[in-house]
Amino acid sequence: MDRLSVAQAAAVLNVTQAAVYKRIQRGTIEHDKDSEGRVFVYLDASDIPSDISMDEPDASTDVSMDGSNSAELIAELRTHNEHLRQEVEAWREEACRKDAILMTMAQRIPELEPPREEPREVPVSSSEEADKGQVPPEQKEPTQRRERSWWRAFFGLE
Repeated sequence: MDRLSVAQAAAVLNVTQAAVYKRIQRGTIEHDKDSEGRVFVYLDASDIPSDISMDEPDASTDVSMDGSNSAELIAELRTHNEHLRQEVEAWREEACRKDAILMTMAQRIPELEPPREEPREVPVSSSEEADKGQVPPEQKEPTQRRERSWWRAFFGLE
């Protein structure tokens, strides 16, 4: 049984250090603390995962570094880098275009603001024009005068 630090145990188990601490908290892994407060984990060969695919490299992903393959790989990487540079440049141009649009809009905001408190003209409704020459409602007899509701007066419906 091997005594390992948490970081070493995480590397051996192929998990994060937080996962090792969680196993310690749950009590599923043997551990102890030294006098300085460092935590050590005890791992047995049965605790270490034995994944065959990790021990032997896959032939499809194995890239040998002989002269022809490395030159092809370098050429492919250079092409990819150039593509990424062009993409970054396109994004920069787009960002500049958007900044210009925002600046134009920000400059036009004062044009869109309403004017300062100026007295407004009261619009003349067609009913008031038709009432010219007639006796105002205040001077009519109470039987002749209709009571106007406040909301009709407010919205100019009468």
